[in-house]
Amino acid sequence: MFMDRRTNQNSYSCPCFVLHCSTVSRTFTYLFLSLRHTKNLMRPQIILFGDSITELSITSDGWGGALAYTYSRKADVLVRGYSGYNTRWALFLLHHLFPLGSSRPPVAATIFFGANDAALMGRVHEYMHVPIDEYKNNLRRIALHLKEISPSMLIVLITPTPVYEEARLEFLRDGLHLTAEGSALVYEEVVRVLGEGGLVASEMPFDFPQYSEIDWKNPEKAFP
Repeated sequence: MFMDRRTNQNSYSCPCFVLHCSTVSRTFTYLFLSLRHTKNLMRPQIILFGDSITELSITSDGWGGALAYTYSRKADVLVRGYSGYNTRWALFLLHHLFPLGSSRPPVAATIFFGANDAALMGRVHEYMHVPIDEYKNNLRRIALHLKEISPSMLIVLITPTPVYEEARLEFLRDGLHLTAEGSALVYEEVVRVLGEGGLVASEMPFDFPQYSEIDWKNPEKAFP
């Protein structure tokens, strides 16, 4: 399930794995279907949690920005990316970003760490290195914390791929961060997994009426 990007156990053309690590209950799925006819909704939140690959996802050709556009007026996509962070340091952020007892937990979260954890020993960034067994355990701890906040939360784990030179040249602009093509692949996979979990943007309700639904003579009728 979790693979170190330093290994070459398999060859993949995608710059990352997108793993659906939790199933959404029927109640959660039906919630969004029932909201289609409800007015004045508070938008649900989708949080992107990770390292610099997540932090940079909000750029013009980034996968985070594309997600925000896809879910515009349907859900708030919040980017919580921290350049240089590994899973060991990410654990210290959990209670700040995802406090227990939150009255409004996110409906979904992506967890994208591993590039810094895989830093090689004996190199300049060896202080970022996290052994693979600890890496796997840290990811479990993050996921379990999120599920403790909200058992119905959809969690998407994204981990670095094994080293595959041909794909790395196409999808990684510096051997680590995503190109526009790499971001497009991540976006497509995340949207697919979110959709499988019941978060299909086209089926989710707008937070407020579209302008075509507002009677310009009596606009108050559109806002009960």
